[in-house]
Amino acid sequence: MVEVPIAELMPMFRRFGPSDEQGRLKRVKPLGSATWLNVTEPPDGLPIRSSDLLLAAGPLQQFEEERELLRRPTNNMGANARYDWESMYAWLTWYLFEKGVPTTQSALIALVQDWFVQNSRTGEVPDESTIRKRLTPLWRKLRGEEPVG
Repeated sequence: MVEVPIAELMPMFRRFGPSDEQGRLKRVKPLGSATWLNVTEPPDGLPIRSSDLLLAAGPLQQFEEERELLRRPTNNMGANARYDWESMYAWLTWYLFEKGVPTTQSALIALVQDWFVQNSRTGEVPDESTIRKRLTPLWRKLRGEEPVG
């Protein structure tokens, strides 16, 4: 692993117009060194392609953080959900697959209520009637009372 001078590689990364397929390295700097070494063989420089290059994760992450390149855009399309229903449904899918369907709807509701108690970020838990409203269509499908689809 060596550091390379980006100026020598810029023709491979033009913003406008076609870029060169290959560049020529005429200097390299070993990691941890302060001294550039000249490439003497071949005399016109070491041929290199963009696929030969690696970026160090630390400096890359620092670059992205300083410029807020990875910041997620905010979604102002409504209020935040009060409860994490998506995560609960993911857990419930796993539970039903691994452990089977509870024998009663009340047992299913109790399982979901317990999940919310253990996983609520705010300490808020939906009441039993809210959970029942959300789970009744699922319960009916699981019991074969409604056609699937």
